[in-house]
Amino acid sequence: MPLVTVDQPADEMLAAGGLDGVLRTGSFGSRSTDRLRTLRAHQPSGPLMCMEFWDGWFDHWGGPHHTTGVEEAAAELDTLLASGASVNVYMFHGGTNFGLTSGANDKGVYRPTVTSYDYDAPLDEAGNPTPKYHAFREVISRYAPAPAAPASTAAPAPEYCLALGEPVRLLANPSSWGVWSDHESMPSLDELEARLALFRTDIDVEGAALLTVGEVRDRATVFLDCDPVGVLDGERQDRAIMLPRGRGRLEIVVEDQGRVNYGFRIGEPKGLFGPVQLGSELL
Repeated sequence: MPLVTVDQPADEMLAAGGLDGVLRTGSFGSRSTDRLRTLRAHQPSGPLMCMEFWDGWFDHWGGPHHTTGVEEAAAELDTLLASGASVNVYMFHGGTNFGLTSGANDKGVYRPTVTSYDYDAPLDEAGNPTPKYHAFREVISRYAPAPAAPASTAAPAPEYCLALGEPVRLLANPSSWGVWSDHESMPSLDELEARLALFRTDIDVEGAALLTVGEVRDRATVFLDCDPVGVLDGERQDRAIMLPRGRGRLEIVVEDQGRVNYGFRIGEPKGLFGPVQLGSELL
């Protein structure tokens, strides 16, 4: 199996990401002629390949659903194949990020990815062919034999109706969903081997008090004597919240919303970081 590297076709990325003797490939979804020219400058001989042909994009929580025009995407695919380049369609079928596997991006602001990874791909999240599928098939058939088109789309998944019982009160009996441990200072979620954790301490200062943290990764819901006070959101870079009083049981539910999967913040731990203080008192 030959080894390759893949980078966006920018001079600095291809230079830093490539290895001599290893085939360089590109990742892009537009301006194919220019991108291939840049790739050729760094890969003087051998096949040209778009290893990630972006035919859509993923979505972030709270953001718009991204789509790419069918005719636009098909025209870019045609340009690639007409140039003699090879292509790997990303994504051909997007699917779903199950459980807590959705991931995140951070380019100055942390943005968690939604559970759906439909991606506006040729096969939709349920696996059904879309107009983009048929357009891609028509383009590919100009350059290589294409298999028969699907006879029909799949039947929709069956719908179920379930009656909900009484809600499980998270703070009423936390021991039912985890085990308590004592810490002198705030541990990370990684140290607890958790994606969701409840932190509890008793506070006793005069009057209203300002709760501050160094950094939130990624979302912290604050309660005082089981009453909700507010949310510290890492996406908004929240650092402080005013408590209505300085006495009582302080509880904070900390949530890991997704691990950064691109860029310099790959591998960073999750939780509340820096000093966690009530006024000037270290908690």
